[in-house]
Amino acid sequence: MELRKGPMSFLNLLLLALKTTNRAFGSVLFLLICVGLLSALLAVLTVGAAFLFGPKLAMVLQIPVSFFSAFLQTSAMLAIVALLGAKLEKQGLSPLQALRGALLPTFYFFIDSIILTLVAVLVLGLAYMFGSSKMMLTAMLVLFLTFLPFIFLQPILVLRDEGPISAIGYCIELAKAYYLRILLNLAGLALLGLLVLLGGVCVLKALAPEQFSLISGLMTTPQMAAMAPMLLSMQLMQLPKLTLLLIAVGGALAYLFLYVFGQSFLTALFLNLDHDYNGSQTRDMGDVIAKETPAVHGHSPVHAVSPQVGVKQASIHTLDAEDFSHHLDKVYDAKEHLAQALEQEEDRMPTILFDEEMAKQLEQSQQELQKQKDQSTKNKEDNGPQSIKMSDKPL
Repeated sequence: MELRKGPMSFLNLLLLALKTTNRAFGSVLFLLICVGLLSALLAVLTVGAAFLFGPKLAMVLQIPVSFFSAFLQTSAMLAIVALLGAKLEKQGLSPLQALRGALLPTFYFFIDSIILTLVAVLVLGLAYMFGSSKMMLTAMLVLFLTFLPFIFLQPILVLRDEGPISAIGYCIELAKAYYLRILLNLAGLALLGLLVLLGGVCVLKALAPEQFSLISGLMTTPQMAAMAPMLLSMQLMQLPKLTLLLIAVGGALAYLFLYVFGQSFLTALFLNLDHDYNGSQTRDMGDVIAKETPAVHGHSPVHAVSPQVGVKQASIHTLDAEDFSHHLDKVYDAKEHLAQALEQEEDRMPTILFDEEMAKQLEQSQQELQKQKDQSTKNKEDNGPQSIKMSDKPL
């Protein structure tokens, strides 16, 4: 996987985010349609309750319905991150599974948002007590630069199953290790967004020069700029309905594509930093183990291993085939083990229990065997050359 091969450049992250957006756009669109239908159903139920039981009940139901709608929208946002992370990690995940898995991280995200909001309010309140606009601007800039790594809270909560406090701690760890990389990549993304905005303005000027001149003229003063949306909507209402519908659908899809592209880039950046950070931690742990573990010479007993190296630490360091063979030659001597095995076999004597009857039978067998040997020896002597006698008779 590209994300696990080390730090990626800004252009590679952009290309990977574009590919991920292309693959996940259909799933994201289906997810948003389901969430939109559910939100519409809640609105219909609220209006129906107001129509049947009066406006008082509708006012009472408006508060929990508003909270549930906010919770549902946040869950959809986290589910999009889960879908993008699954595409980047090349894992299968359906939109409904992503939405169901994002329910608990949504609670954690609300807790983290409350904590960070309280910290920001406290800092801005202290800056406001000095009564200086420069101090307020400085405090806002410090908060922006400090809270910049917390943009990874969503992927940490969804993709790494962290709790609210541990997620904040992990953001701080990533900031300590890769703050400059995070800052440069986000600055590059912001610059790219600015270029896209300028490109859209150029396209609008080329396709509709009259509307562009009207809008640019309204932007000269703040009072006229407030009237720009109303005048722009009046200009659009003069267009045919089909053209207006196509513009609305195309604008919504373009906005959704840009949003998913931005989330893909941030998710890819987080996963790249996450794999690199965990890989560096593993390498550092392996170096510590190599330094703390004494060198093995010859055949070392089991109790000679350093007690400071735990099972979890020892399982981190892996050896390739060449290192393993070299280590095996050090700690295992085949000839030595074979000699030990033969000595054990020689020392091992059979243990047989004899009674008196078996002893007598064995003694008789030995006597018969001895008799047979003596008889065989006597026969050989009788048949030898000394037993041949010459005849006394003359020829």
